[in-house]
Amino acid sequence: MILLSKFKPIRFRLPACGALLALLLGVGCGEEPDPLRGVILIAIDTLRADRVGAYGAARPTPALDGLAEQGVLFENTISYGARTRPSFAATLSGRFPTRRDFDRVLLRSLVSRLKNGGFQTVAFTEGGELSRIYGFDRGFDYWWEQETPVTARDSLSPGIDRTFSMAQDWLRDAAGDQRFFLFLHTYEVHLPYRRLEYAKAIPRGDFPVTFETGDVGRLAAGELEAGVTERNYVNALYDGGVAMADRHVGNLLEVLEETGRRENTLIVVLSDHGEELGERLSHYLGGHGHTLYDELLRVPLIIHDPLRTYPEKRVRAQVRSIDVLPTILDRVGLTLPADSHGKSLLPVMEGRMRSDRMALSQTFKNGVKLRSAVRAKSRKLVRNSPRAEPVLPRTQAFDLRVDPGEESNEIHENPTWVGEFQVFLDNHETLERREGVPHFGSPKDMPAELKERLRSLGYVE
Repeated sequence: MILLSKFKPIRFRLPACGALLALLLGVGCGEEPDPLRGVILIAIDTLRADRVGAYGAARPTPALDGLAEQGVLFENTISYGARTRPSFAATLSGRFPTRRDFDRVLLRSLVSRLKNGGFQTVAFTEGGELSRIYGFDRGFDYWWEQETPVTARDSLSPGIDRTFSMAQDWLRDAAGDQRFFLFLHTYEVHLPYRRLEYAKAIPRGDFPVTFETGDVGRLAAGELEAGVTERNYVNALYDGGVAMADRHVGNLLEVLEETGRRENTLIVVLSDHGEELGERLSHYLGGHGHTLYDELLRVPLIIHDPLRTYPEKRVRAQVRSIDVLPTILDRVGLTLPADSHGKSLLPVMEGRMRSDRMALSQTFKNGVKLRSAVRAKSRKLVRNSPRAEPVLPRTQAFDLRVDPGEESNEIHENPTWVGEFQVFLDNHETLERREGVPHFGSPKDMPAELKERLRSLGYVE
């Protein structure tokens, strides 16, 4: 049973006017308090941008599409990581991480700024790569995560149903005037793929009915082959997960309406990374973290602000997932640390800034950096370690305007923009030498329960 009394907001007795009031509400004496009372950040793990209806997907996602229509959709949002742990380390810290930000655990989080600014900070997550063991609960007043392995073959229960149900119960119970920041994270779109909504009516070839984490290993070992039929079937399973996640977002929005919170709550939806769905390397079907191609880095980002109208409804300029928390801080009147790499998106939404933001992305395995990429101006430069699998050229350069599939390496054609991108990567490596390369390996005393949950999600340390 969930004891909702745990979730009741902390209340402060404030003077009618003074420094404490200004600190908590971000206003001076005589000013009206900001009517924005809440922020909800919804993270749908492994959701590719191109599988959301508002981004052009063939299958609709009504709740997300409605949010995009009412709010601001960012067409080109690039994640720092192609795997959950590095990605959220960057998102929550607002930085391209170094070891000062993440050394087996998260050491800095902008959520602490929200907490110190008078927000009640609450999280309902599905753990695994986003476990408190890795320090992701830093700055939160209350953090809940699922700890059991994903074992049931007929559903992902107690996955998204329980996570969103608990969040909805908290919203119903947490009455009061204190402002809140609610973080929701679900693995619904992540492996294993078990939602048959779109898959029932199409052939599956030699594949099983559901696509499990063990099937990825069978593909790599050559025990399964993914032809066009099988890839189409797995794509339909994946889209079924997207549809399920979308319905839960819709249910959450209905609860916000019921509780009278929809009109004063900022809603942000994003993903940590995308997914390989067989269009490039069929034996990596259902995987991520192995490369830095756009199918793994381009993620959805939708911001709905019920209290402001922004002239930019669809932002074409490239932004980064590290810009999300700085945007939230800016919107609620809190300051950003001077050393943040991420910057507020409010000037972009207001049409005052339209230039691309340089995006850094990196991959790691067992604490070792394997790939780095910089992306901007519809171009990308990638540095690959010879130790990385699959083995790729040491340096790759792509002009995404004419080669969106990243198939033609231009590095030997010596385009003029490569030098600029090389300098960006060189500068970050200088920072890493000074502050240390982030270590995304697991703590040595990781609990057995977390190991089992990670294994059930396809993560093997």
